[in-house]
Amino acid sequence: MKRLVVVTVAALALVLAALNVRVVLAQHAGHGGSSSMPDMPEARHMGHSGTARGHIVEADKGSITVRTQQKGGAGQETFQIVDKTKIKGDMQKGSEVVVNYDDRAGVKVATSVEVKKGKQSKKS
Repeated sequence: MKRLVVVTVAALALVLAALNVRVVLAQHAGHGGSSSMPDMPEARHMGHSGTARGHIVEADKGSITVRTQQKGGAGQETFQIVDKTKIKGDMQKGSEVVVNYDDRAGVKVATSVEVKKGKQSKKS
């Protein structure tokens, strides 16, 4: 009997968690017209957090693309900029940058962008 209660409670918790995610996504579905993903603090733990270092390839008010060094060569990563993103410095093409981000349902959302002073890559 105890096992049945535990299994029932666990199943109920999973259903409620799934419904909560659907409600959160539905609440944000009406925010059309913006090029950036809405800030969803409720979804913060859906992915992981990370840090990327490299040079800015392209930047605007909605996103930043960074050329990074990875095992096996260079790569590029694009991060969404949201209202709560903390930006330190002037995001200019070629500037060295450190981006802290959260992965939210497969979308990398910048939590902070710090432009490093001094070194910049050569223009190509």
